Amino acid sequence: MGQPTFRRFSPFSCRLPEERIGRYRHDFRNVSGETLNNLSVNGQPLGTLSNGKSSGVRRFDAFGTDSGLPDCQIEATVDDQLLEGVSTFFWCATEKSALKPGRYTIEITLSPWTSYNEAGELVTSDYLYLQFK
Repeated sequence: MGQPTFRRFSPFSCRLPEERIGRYRHDFRNVSGETLNNLSVNGQPLGTLSNGKSSGVRRFDAFGTDSGLPDCQIEATVDDQLLEGVSTFFWCATEKSALKPGRYTIEITLSPWTSYNEAGELVTSDYLYLQFK
């Protein structure tokens, strides 16, 4: 019988299959005309993204769409004003679906939105608008 063979355990050898982690790879491009500060998508901080710049590929375990548009929680500050994504306006949820795993480029622009405040005054503010490219 020979000597038993032992293998050393390495924490780097235990990895989940690629198809289970980071299945969604997104490159966010800022085409808003503004610098986006404290940018985050689905809770993942992306930092500052200057106009015309890309975030580089970011991995997500899950990502959805609604009406063919990226459906995620996104926020950033522009001129010290917190801006959120327009996907928060998709209330009826009739067009929500999971995005097919892969690599995508998502452009970020600003979209003006008009609403009324508690005093009934007309208020216009910008929101972050996302679209696949």
